[in-house]
Amino acid sequence: MMNLDNNMVSPTSIPVDDVDKAIIDHMLSNPNVRIKEIAALIRISDRALKSRIDKLKKAGIVSGEGNNRSGSWKVEK
Repeated sequence: MMNLDNNMVSPTSIPVDDVDKAIIDHMLSNPNVRIKEIAALIRISDRALKSRIDKLKKAGIVSGEGNNRSGSWKVEK
């Protein structure tokens, strides 16, 4: 499992905050979770969540597999 205790996450070592950590935690605990569900759980807008997920994707920390309806999240370790 990924070490989320520090403020830098591999593989590209981008700074992450508590919101990013919460997103990653939800993806790890339920790879099939939808964006709307995560946004509601951590109380941010869908748009803000998508922006953060895009940042995590570009950094190679998370990726989406499959399509929007039946896809899942993969968190790099």
